[in-house]
Amino acid sequence: MLNRIGFRNKILLSIAGLVILLGITAIIFANTVLRAKLVEKLEDRGISIARHLASNSITPILTEKYFELEMIAKDFMKSEEDIEYIFALDRHGDVLMHTFEGGFPTELKNINRPEPNQNYTRQDISTAKGEHVDMAVPLQHGQAGVIHIGFSKKHITEDIRSITKLILWTILGLSAVGIGLAILLTQVIMKPVSELVKAVEKVGRGELDQRVAIYSEDEIGQLGRTFNAMIERRKEIEQALHKSEGKYRSLVESTVDSIYLVDTECNYLFINRNHLERMGLSGGEYQGRAYGDFHSDDETRWFIENVNTVITTDTSVQHRHQSSRDGSYFLQTLSPVRDVNGKVIAVTVVSKDITELELLEEKLKTLSVTDELTGLYNRRGFLTLAEQGLRLANRNKTGAYMLYVDLDGLKNINDTFGHKAGDLALVEMATILKNSFRDSDAIGRIGGDEFVVYPAGTTEATAELVSIRLYENLKIFNDTSPHAFKLAASVGISYYDPSNPSSLDELLMEADKNMYVQKNGKRAS
Repeated sequence: MLNRIGFRNKILLSIAGLVILLGITAIIFANTVLRAKLVEKLEDRGISIARHLASNSITPILTEKYFELEMIAKDFMKSEEDIEYIFALDRHGDVLMHTFEGGFPTELKNINRPEPNQNYTRQDISTAKGEHVDMAVPLQHGQAGVIHIGFSKKHITEDIRSITKLILWTILGLSAVGIGLAILLTQVIMKPVSELVKAVEKVGRGELDQRVAIYSEDEIGQLGRTFNAMIERRKEIEQALHKSEGKYRSLVESTVDSIYLVDTECNYLFINRNHLERMGLSGGEYQGRAYGDFHSDDETRWFIENVNTVITTDTSVQHRHQSSRDGSYFLQTLSPVRDVNGKVIAVTVVSKDITELELLEEKLKTLSVTDELTGLYNRRGFLTLAEQGLRLANRNKTGAYMLYVDLDGLKNINDTFGHKAGDLALVEMATILKNSFRDSDAIGRIGGDEFVVYPAGTTEATAELVSIRLYENLKIFNDTSPHAFKLAASVGISYYDPSNPSSLDELLMEADKNMYVQKNGKRAS
């Protein structure tokens, strides 16, 4: 039967079958491969946005400025139209902040929980507003909590629909041209088609200066003009690509971060201007030089280990690093660079200066265990150190004395001279305690007018001696102080016996009880 069909009709039937096959393939491609690529692109962008938001969220969370964190989140949502929600949980899973107008949906509380060693996690979820990708990034390895960002898949679905329509319309347009070519193929079009084929072959070899002659105004002529326009467009795209590369290089060179590229042997391939200045280099003198040529042996070993981890795992690694060059702290991210076959051929390093953040964290840690008024340990700081001291005394089978000191008459000082004088009295008492005991002793203010010292001595004689020294220093203060008020204190002592161990609370209660015995004795006399 096929033998009875003319050559032209065979071509038409072949083109029609090809059009149908291409249409089906295009629809399948748009709904599988393209969808996967778009979701992957959304995930990559989501990771970048979530990490950026996480880096901006640490300070508000640590300082409990959750309203500020909510404002930051809403600003992100304004700038990214496909972000559906943002919320933050603390390390216990309690909600710190969210952007849901109708209240936080409880079903989202336990989704997508990253493990402590994960840099991020993602999870596809369904809500009343449709399908979403939830990106979760731990803060400080999960110690400060986790940030969740929900990206809507609505735009992906719309893009797939638009791409499918575009592909179908493109195929229909090409099929029309193909039918015209089939009709004219048996007549006078072989010469321009042959020229076009040759030109296409040359373009395939990278010769972009090819142009075909236009012999007619029909479909073949249009095909020739389309080919010429395609080549012009190809050149425009290449020029735009070069321009884009220039913008990327400008961005890399203008950023305050240190950015550099090394090969799998840790030899430098590229260093941006900022990092060159930090290293004291200029021009291309670093090209092909090893990382170890500019760093210490310890830093080089550490860097090579991280690069090998990136190469073997084919994933990015991130960590904090202190430079031995100037002591600055950096958040360093090492990411793989792959060739067309997916093989890791280089590693990109981005180092962000976080020195101010590190100093702030250290300050926050200090404030969390220090009494702001006196500079002594607060209750938390003292109990932590005293617990460690008791464990050491128990392990070494040594005794230790604890001193409980109450500043007598603080209320009278406040009522007579004012609260500023009362605060000054507490500061002076703290100074007297520091001068009366060793630097290694833990001295804390655990109440309004209550101070504790551990160890105040390891024997009864030394405990008695430091008590006498304390009273002597109080007398010296009262004899020489220009202040209108005088200082007095009641002291109680308790003993930790390693042969009959007691808890820290029991020691504090015993010392407090003995202090009140002395205080009551003063009143009775």
